[in-house]
Formats: sequence, structure tokens, C-alpha cells
Amino acid sequence: MAGEELRQLIDAPIWRDMVELAGQAAGFPRHIGQHVGGVIISAETLSSVVPIEPARMDGRLVCQWDKDSADDARFVKIDFLALGMLSAVDECLDIIEEVHGIRVDLGRIPHDSPEIYDSIREGDTMGVFQIESRAQVQTLPRTQPRNLRVGARYLPAHRG
Repeated sequence: MAGEELRQLIDAPIWRDMVELAGQAAGFPRHIGQHVGGVIISAETLSSVVPIEPARMDGRLVCQWDKDSADDARFVKIDFLALGMLSAVDECLDIIEEVHGIRVDLGRIPHDSPEIYDSIREGDTMGVFQIESRAQVQTLPRTQPRNLRVGARYLPAHRG
């Protein structure tokens, strides 16, 4: 169709209505879904600060805000690793061993390096897996983490 033919169609009520509706829908999420590993934490009862709805799984609730709105509300967001991501980490360890001839033992990485945590406390975490999101970067200077054990009692202490 030529441009002139399209201009004539746009004046037809059905096309005019469709264009108007498309304009109203612009900027809406493409789809709404639940982040399987995502958790938000609030100092207030969550239902008093954000709309929630029952999830498909009994006893679970879903926040109706998107991740950016949760960031703007300054909720603490936690994304738990899924099995696929854990497999990717394991594959990276295999590649390091293949290329450099050493197997990195994640259990032997110091959990309390002052130099590393100075950068983390400043929010200097660009490219640091799991703590590079806007919400995490904003939270780190407030929480001032000094090691992995803070707030994570399930992690074993480093034993050199």
C-alpha cells in the first residue's frame, strides 16, 4: 500500500481507534510474569505499601510492581540463583581450569578481604555478579558489608 492509501485508512473509525489504543498501551510491559528467584523485603507489611496478589502456588504472593518500581520504592531485592546460573558458574570454573591449569576452589576465596569490601561498601560493583544492579549499588553504602557472613549465617567462615 502506498502512503496515501494508509492515510485514508487512518481516518476510518476502526483504524483511528486502534491507533489510539496502541498509543495508550505504549510503554506497558510486554508481558507480566513472576521472577522465580526474586524476593523483595520491606520494613513495612508488604501489602500496606505495594499491591500484591495471590500467586499460583498456595501461600505465595506476587508484588504487582515491576523491578524498576520496586527499585524506586527502595525495596531490598534479592535474586536467588537458579540451577541454570549455578551451572554457568561451574562451566566458568571448568574453562578457567582448562585455560590456566588450575581449579578455582570457591570455598577458599577469602570472605573478608578489606580491599574488596572497601569497593563493595562504596557501591563500586560494576560487573560484579549479583551486586551490580541499581538497587544493590544503592543498598551497599547503607548496609556497609564487611564480609559474606554479615546477614548470611548459612555461609561457612573462611578457614584459610
